Amino acid sequence: MRRTAVTAVLGALVVPGLAACSPPEPALPAAIACTTQYRPDHASDAGQRQDRLTVLRAVGVPAAPEALELPDFHLEVTYTGEAPEGRTVRLVVTTEDGDPLVSTLYQLDAPEDLAEHFGTQGFTGLHYVRNGPAELQIFCGPADGEEEEPS
Repeated sequence: MRRTAVTAVLGALVVPGLAACSPPEPALPAAIACTTQYRPDHASDAGQRQDRLTVLRAVGVPAAPEALELPDFHLEVTYTGEAPEGRTVRLVVTTEDGDPLVSTLYQLDAPEDLAEHFGTQGFTGLHYVRNGPAELQIFCGPADGEEEEPS
């Protein structure tokens, strides 16, 4: 009986100590990169343009968006980590006049939420957005990784 009590006391002391020695949770990447391909006419490659927008993670404050201006689209991306409202990535696409086309929010519970869930097309997957005949393709992933261009 005495041995059981000693074992229980030692176990109570050792287990919390092991938890304190656990490695810290990995941090979110410092930046994400959104790759875009713009086509004035979705049915043609003529005039197509490819861009990459890098967005730094804001910590503890509302994130200011990074923007990309295109002839038929305006893209804004924000990346917030460790703010009171949580960890998020927000993609907003509007027309050149500011009329909304798409708004998508990704809530990040853990760093693996930014993993390549869609093959080479980041954690967002490939989005197609149209405005008349024009098309914008977008996907985002961690900035330190290599992403393929949209096709």
